Amino acid sequence: MFDSIRFRAIFFTALVFASVLVSARMAQHFYTSWIINSAFEDQIQSRFFFLYSILQTPSETNPNPKTNNIANARNPGNVKGNINTEDQLLPEVLKGKIVTYQTTFFWGVLDKNGKLRTSQSLPGELPENPFPTVEDKGWWMGAIGDVQCRVFHGNLPEGEILFVGSPMTDVNSVIKYFFYMNFVVVLVVICIVGVCVWIIFGQIFRPLQNISKIAEKIGSGMISTRIKTSEIDTELRPVAQSLNDMLDRLEQTIEAHSRYNSEVSHEILTPLNSVTAIIEESIQFAKSGQDITPNLLECQSAVQKTTILAGDLLELARSESVSTHTHLWIDLEPVIDQAVVDSKRLASEKGIEIELQSSTVGVCANPSQIYQVILNLVTNAIKFAPENSTLQITLTQSSKEAQFSVYDSGPGVCPSEIGNLFKRFFRTQSAISEQKIGYGLGLAISKNLIDHHKGKIGYERTAQGLTRFYFILPIDSPPEDQ
Repeated sequence: MFDSIRFRAIFFTALVFASVLVSARMAQHFYTSWIINSAFEDQIQSRFFFLYSILQTPSETNPNPKTNNIANARNPGNVKGNINTEDQLLPEVLKGKIVTYQTTFFWGVLDKNGKLRTSQSLPGELPENPFPTVEDKGWWMGAIGDVQCRVFHGNLPEGEILFVGSPMTDVNSVIKYFFYMNFVVVLVVICIVGVCVWIIFGQIFRPLQNISKIAEKIGSGMISTRIKTSEIDTELRPVAQSLNDMLDRLEQTIEAHSRYNSEVSHEILTPLNSVTAIIEESIQFAKSGQDITPNLLECQSAVQKTTILAGDLLELARSESVSTHTHLWIDLEPVIDQAVVDSKRLASEKGIEIELQSSTVGVCANPSQIYQVILNLVTNAIKFAPENSTLQITLTQSSKEAQFSVYDSGPGVCPSEIGNLFKRFFRTQSAISEQKIGYGLGLAISKNLIDHHKGKIGYERTAQGLTRFYFILPIDSPPEDQ
């Protein structure tokens, strides 16, 4: 059950409410009990002092004032019978028709020997000598008959004892009533809070349930399904938008993967089909005694193209799973020098001269991967540069960036093709028409490697009419151990 957020919310909310509410209700209960008991004792004391004053006042009609006063005190108006003490004993906040509180007060006088000389409304048989001998007044609690009573008593001048009391039954019943009422209120409030929390969290989770249903549709193959952010609560709209963005990228990735598989299959099958046809033709030539050397050379060329394609695909796969943990603090100048040296044979075949302008620039990078990027950009520029032209390579540094550029005087790229330059298997119309060797993977590999280095790679046509390919790498502080 604790796996449910809804249940945990209800449980902890009810726990907090219960703790606060029980503490408040217990405090109220003790406060109410104290008020009722205090008022109850005040009522007993007020009746005691009333009787005490009567018994001490001389009577003009009877020479024996004690006897006369006791007789007059047998039915004092505010002492006699069942008295409604709701107004006296209940606090203002508890008055009303919830409870009606009735109690009975009694009083009596004990002689010097502890015998009951006179009394009124005693609930039962008073024990012999129930009260201790006191010089002043005091409280006594005990059983009179079967009833627990609260009694206030005091000595009269002649040694007699005057007492006034009341049964505790009604007072205890009222206190218990309020205790149970508080208990019921706590349970009712907790139940109401639990229901409210359940409903509120149900409303909160409704958008998430909708999102879950959409996720199920996507899992069943409906990849184009999206969450309608207009139907989602404001607080969850960023989450829904993020999920939609993720689904867009996922759909693009799936489409790109499908297109990639199709393109790879096409690029591999083309030379393989050519090799198969050449082999079949060579078999026929061999049977007829004809020379198959030209066929073997053609087959060799097709196999070389397939080998180049397989190598490019391997490099592409590696570039998409590059780990940054292999980065080192390196100087870019020697890496560029090595790439220029390795590409000079290709440049010399077209009579292209390479001009290099560089300085010492340090970056945190993987040297073999940066070498691969530089070699790809340089050989690509040589491939499309006119014969007997000049290729310019520069390496510059700003406060936070290292910038590598390759300039050539080739025809450049059509504006409509620039957005696809760094996509896999993309070849420009000029490359296709001029039958340039390649499969359109070099720039895609370079972009993956530069992206993993948190850099930027791009193309532009300069104001001087030159074609420029470049990449920019951030310059971080060298590691402490370098």
